[in-house]
Amino acid sequence: MQPPVEGRQFARRLTPPDNFHHFRDTTDEVRVNGYGSMLARTLVVTRRRLVRVSTELSNQIRGLMKTFGLIVSASKGGHFELEVRRLLAGYGNFEHVLLPLLEAWITVRGRAAELGRQQLHLAGAASPASG
Repeated sequence: MQPPVEGRQFARRLTPPDNFHHFRDTTDEVRVNGYGSMLARTLVVTRRRLVRVSTELSNQIRGLMKTFGLIVSASKGGHFELEVRRLLAGYGNFEHVLLPLLEAWITVRGRAAELGRQQLHLAGAASPASG
């Protein structure tokens, strides 16, 4: 008994054509970019992600403080930290809750700056020598 027409057509579609050959790659090595270019790309991507996390943390801090009526002025970097600490000074319990988030922001920001310095150093080493 033959399978139904649909079954035969399906089986025909599953079988590879006669000129189709399976090749197995026998090489164990894969060509990759140079180590320096991979390192530079990784530095750029990692720093970009840390800056994004830093921005998200500062926005979270602003939002939580706004819930309690504490508005952080438009400030960046060290001024942001000082402004947050100044506003939290009178709120003991809230200060204990929010300071760990602020410390995480400071750490992430420091790591992003460190990667930025490494990135500049790497770019300086890769630039052609003048003179």
